[in-house]
Amino acid sequence: REGWSVGGDSGPAIVPSRPDESLLIQALKYDTLKMPPEGKLPDAVIADFERWIRDGAIDPRSKEAPRKPKIDPAAAASHWSFQSFGPPTIPLVATDWCQTPLDTFVVEKLYRLNWQPASQINDALWLRRVSLDLTGLPPTLDEIEAFEQSASPDKKQAVLDRLLASPQYGVRWGRHWLDLVRYADTNGADENHDMPNAWRYRDWVIDALNEDKPFDRFTMEQIAGDLLPPPDDEAEAGKLLTATGLLVLGPKMLAEQDKAKMRIDIVDEQIDTLSKTFLGVTLACARCHDHKFDPFTQEDYFALAGILMSTRAMADEAFVSKWMERPLPSKEIELKRLEFQPRLEDAKKKLAELRKQANDELLASGKVKELPKKPESHYPEETKRRIESAEKELAEIEKVMPNFLMAMAVEDSKPTNLPIHIRGNHLQPGKETLPRTIPKILRNRSMDGIGEDESGRLQLARWLVTPDQPLFARVMANRVWMWHFGQPLVGTPANFGLTGDRPTHPELLDWLASFWIQSDWSLKRLHREVLLSSTYGMRSDDHRYNELDPENKMLWRMNRRRL
Repeated sequence: REGWSVGGDSGPAIVPSRPDESLLIQALKYDTLKMPPEGKLPDAVIADFERWIRDGAIDPRSKEAPRKPKIDPAAAASHWSFQSFGPPTIPLVATDWCQTPLDTFVVEKLYRLNWQPASQINDALWLRRVSLDLTGLPPTLDEIEAFEQSASPDKKQAVLDRLLASPQYGVRWGRHWLDLVRYADTNGADENHDMPNAWRYRDWVIDALNEDKPFDRFTMEQIAGDLLPPPDDEAEAGKLLTATGLLVLGPKMLAEQDKAKMRIDIVDEQIDTLSKTFLGVTLACARCHDHKFDPFTQEDYFALAGILMSTRAMADEAFVSKWMERPLPSKEIELKRLEFQPRLEDAKKKLAELRKQANDELLASGKVKELPKKPESHYPEETKRRIESAEKELAEIEKVMPNFLMAMAVEDSKPTNLPIHIRGNHLQPGKETLPRTIPKILRNRSMDGIGEDESGRLQLARWLVTPDQPLFARVMANRVWMWHFGQPLVGTPANFGLTGDRPTHPELLDWLASFWIQSDWSLKRLHREVLLSSTYGMRSDDHRYNELDPENKMLWRMNRRRL
């Protein structure tokens, strides 16, 4: 109602009781404005509008449209996922069913409902389950028979040792991670170019998981590996560069001619990926306006965007732009290139001198008043042959000269503080720039200060994985559980915000996160703890409580899963 009674630049759209003076009727009749633009309404419908206005334009709605109340920051700060956590008290349960501490959190809830957990699967099914879980491959017949016939009390631990040592483990669990970080061998979007060096990042992920790189370090290297202290071993230094390929991946509008828009759109996609993957929040929703449901403001968005805008992910701003690639360090190649350098410089100098001489002779001949754009078309045939010979000589040297191997990787660029972009439009910047930092609601653990000549990526990476930053460990532990059980403890794994699901077993989630941190972020130790539990070993074909809990939120059985 407020819309038609107040109106816009032309005044109110309706004057009650006066249809002839109402802009709405004039527009419907196509007198001045034309509404609707796709075609005039039937005369009978227009007459109905005139009658309604003549009768007083009665509108039962309240004058103002209902407005969604703003988010209360204090109330939002008390949201469960933003709270710090430590190891919860392990419940005391009188049962020998529990094989690991996580079992007690599950069975204690079941006993409170007077429910019983499903029975355990046999050895052959357990072996099949863990083999598919860890490597994506079923066990062989010989492996099944050997496992069933073994009387060793440690036979399950031995199986896990073998599977976790398999190269196929990194391939299987690398696939989980690569799906999260939108890995692809092509760019996607408007110019779907192949990314010939994307595979280096893929293989880095697989190798890092196989060697059980601590997960906090695994995360830091992907965000700021190029800024970490470089190791003496050049192969290891190259891996730190390769890890930052995370920030180069993703769809990009390479042919976008507004390159400022292209840059901020890339930053937006990076924020969306990083916030969902590592924090379980949808921070990209705050680009155009304050987040509608979570306590993230435009100030939060552009303060974080400044860190990524200070990071170079694109190599150029050509008509079709190229993503960033960096040479992998190699003393051997560097020395070999130095050997070629004198020959290369001589060949370049010779070619430049021939071209200059040819241009000078062309101008002196009087055939042209000024040097044309393509002067070679005016050269004498003998001059053309000499230049072509010099070009061929240079090309041969460049062909045999060893080149550095390249990896998709980022580097710091000029530090940039961004203003708010009004409605997310980079062409409408606000007046004041914002210091680069993390969202205000997450500053219960403050980030290290960012120097004037720093992007802030290293500080962001360190803050992200600090143990008292509550989101990262919870989000990652929830995903590991989901990948093992087919169903997460928090049903919205990329949304731990105010509209996301609450955990079905909050104490269990915090215990898993705490255990992982205390295990030096060893993913393989977390695997062992989960896979040796009775919870993991339950049957999936138990139907006792299907009517009471069809979604198995109480974890009274194993979930059926597609292979």
